[in-house]
Amino acid sequence: MSDVSRHAYFYTDTVTFRVEDSLFKVPRDPFELESTVFRDMFLLPTGDLHREEGTSDDNPIYLEGIQKDEFEQLLGVLFHRTHGTSQRSWPETNDQWTTVLRLATLWGFDAVRQAAIDPLKEKMSPVDRVVLGQTYNLDFESWSLPAMNEIVRRQNPISLEEGRHMGLDMALKLASVREQLSFGLQRANQRTCEVVPGRRPSVETLDFKQILRKTFKTSPGLPFA
Repeated sequence: MSDVSRHAYFYTDTVTFRVEDSLFKVPRDPFELESTVFRDMFLLPTGDLHREEGTSDDNPIYLEGIQKDEFEQLLGVLFHRTHGTSQRSWPETNDQWTTVLRLATLWGFDAVRQAAIDPLKEKMSPVDRVVLGQTYNLDFESWSLPAMNEIVRRQNPISLEEGRHMGLDMALKLASVREQLSFGLQRANQRTCEVVPGRRPSVETLDFKQILRKTFKTSPGLPFA
């Protein structure tokens, strides 16, 4: 066999994971190339005992605290991106995509993280987007700010349930922006027309991103304060 060599592309190492009561044996390359956490794990010195983990069914890498269906969702996105596999296990719901986002953030899969952000941006309510932005430190300008803008511009006030979901500090700041806008518009309207008690003047076409940046003490290119 001395004249036989491994193909540069179509010969791959595998890694075995244990998640709950199931073993997963998958190509190692995507984990090594795309995850900062697993890359560091695989770079441990050969003499280290942990270096042998993942090389067999008898000694898998045990992903404690992760559920089997959660890992399946991550693998579905990871291997579809890297190998063009079928979308049979592609996430469908917001909860599934949020799971992918959580695991991708936990293990440093930056490209998978972004792959989860894009569909969630289209499917989630503004309030849920604000909460997710806080939880996973998503970009303020492209993710959180547009969602906040929608909440401030809408006719309906922030409900008690939404306030609990977003947290007291966030809800109060958004409510203060709404009140500032309503008060200013009502004062202006008093000069030309009657103000209807209890009804907020329509501001659905206006852009309040600048006042939101000031309220949350951030500016384009800076992280969410």
